[in-house]
Amino acid sequence: VALRTPNGQVLWQQVLSRTNRTNALSEIRDIAGRPVIYQGSVYAGSHSGLFSAVDLLSGNPRWQLPIATLNAPWPAGDVVYVVSKAGEVITINRTSGQVYWIYDLNEGRQRQQGGVFGLFDRTVRPIWSGPLLASNRLVLVSSEGEAVALDARTGAEQATLNLGGPAYIAPIAYNGALYVVTDN
Repeated sequence: VALRTPNGQVLWQQVLSRTNRTNALSEIRDIAGRPVIYQGSVYAGSHSGLFSAVDLLSGNPRWQLPIATLNAPWPAGDVVYVVSKAGEVITINRTSGQVYWIYDLNEGRQRQQGGVFGLFDRTVRPIWSGPLLASNRLVLVSSEGEAVALDARTGAEQATLNLGGPAYIAPIAYNGALYVVTDN
């Protein structure tokens, strides 16, 4: 929702839920990640699986993609970076919505978690927070206590770091340093 600052009246509103989905998750319409305003567009995504670029003044959608996200996107230059609930970092053209590349952060990072008496075994994927663009690297942190740096142009993984505890909040950068809050 965009509101006029002088009087609080609604300027425009845009729904970011997918009505054609039939599972229970499609009913969760939360926008957990903060919307971001950049060069005349609002970028926002929802839990239910819709990521959108909206014209700041009119509220008209510029483009929409079927991406479920819990994080704020990171627009920079002619692209916008977003991390999906599935752990994919997606680089999108800000103007057209064309996807340039996708990097699966969970590739090789999933683990099996056993249930009672070996029943109900399931695959556990880390929850990723971010991205943050710093020094031409996308930095993300995970619920498994790992920080990952990707090349912002190609998506190639450049470095990893054990944080010593789970991290659920995107890192920030200040004065040449990265700051991460862990559960510890």
